Amino acid sequence: MTEPPAFWLYEDGIGEARAMKIVGGEVAALRVERKSDGPRAGAILPVKLARVLGQGRGIGVSESGAEILIDRLPKTISEGAILLIQIRREAMSEKGRMKWPLARPIPDGA
Repeated sequence: MTEPPAFWLYEDGIGEARAMKIVGGEVAALRVERKSDGPRAGAILPVKLARVLGQGRGIGVSESGAEILIDRLPKTISEGAILLIQIRREAMSEKGRMKWPLARPIPDGA
């Protein structure tokens, strides 16, 4: 008897999308993705450094206008510079406020 092929079940729900991979009649993987207007974790994008906060941090603004907290800024960078970043954490809500997405610069040549 042959095993049934693997397949994904997908549901586009309110506020999130869910997917479940079925292999041999068993759940092999689950994925849940929150719906968000901001950049997703892992995304690489250019931003303009709007403000240097000190201690290696700053606020960047993406082409879409999203504000992003940038960590590990080079000491020589100045406001107005364009840099390539990778999103490490998506925007998230915390009691009474929204936390900005968190990103780090991508080194030149990477």
